[in-house]
Amino acid sequence: MTGLFEDYIQKLKSITNVVKKLKFSVIIVPDSSKTNLSSKTISFRNTWIIFLSYNILLLILFGFFLNPVKEYFFPVDGYSIDELKEIEVLNERMNILLLEVEHLKKMNNQLNNILLLTDTTSTDTITKKQNLERRKLNGNIFFAFQLFIERYFTQSGIFFKKPMNGFVSNGFNVERGHYGIDYSAAIGTPLFAAANGYVVFSDFTVNDGFMLIINHTNNYTTVYKHCSLLFKNVRDFVIQGETIALSGNSGKLTTGPHLHFEIWRDGIPIDPKTLLLNY
Repeated sequence: MTGLFEDYIQKLKSITNVVKKLKFSVIIVPDSSKTNLSSKTISFRNTWIIFLSYNILLLILFGFFLNPVKEYFFPVDGYSIDELKEIEVLNERMNILLLEVEHLKKMNNQLNNILLLTDTTSTDTITKKQNLERRKLNGNIFFAFQLFIERYFTQSGIFFKKPMNGFVSNGFNVERGHYGIDYSAAIGTPLFAAANGYVVFSDFTVNDGFMLIINHTNNYTTVYKHCSLLFKNVRDFVIQGETIALSGNSGKLTTGPHLHFEIWRDGIPIDPKTLLLNY
């Protein structure tokens, strides 16, 4: 076996020596037949060098035009790659701003409904709803007591119940810009409608978090801020004591889990403790 291998190596060497001695001639043929032909001899090694150089040049050019680097030298529509990336980032920011503007428009429309519902929703309509619920609860002793209180002990013709089970941590103070009272309670505590009425706002706001506003008879309005979850939608009719949301800690203007509760009438804030039946 060793002898065969050595013979094979010797044959390869001899073939290599023969190939090295090979020479090629390049003949340049001019367009005119009158011109003498010329030739040039090129060694085998030089032939390979020319061949490899040509292929390397092709690979460099091919890779250049497929590589993003070309965009630095040949911009797309007059923009460099850095400018195109910046345009893409600006487009993403624009889309985010458009979504925020759309959300603000939706909130603005819902807040405008407060004024519209105040004008279009008559007191008689809400009163009919209340009378319907009263007929359903006919014979209920507590409800009879409620009607008695409403008729003989409230001059406004409406009274409000405590919106949640919790203790008051911050009172009404117009001078400090605090137009309601704060009830401290754990996140997820049920919130109740303080009185019968229509929901005129139910959405998220940056400062007050998830907020719900209910319009009542005699131009009263109650506000429930910093909720964690809202159960009612705009134009829903709610019954006094009905669960409408869960307390939370949402919004920028909050210092901890609580409900900020307000009562307004004709655009003027009222201290809730003067109207709440069970403050």
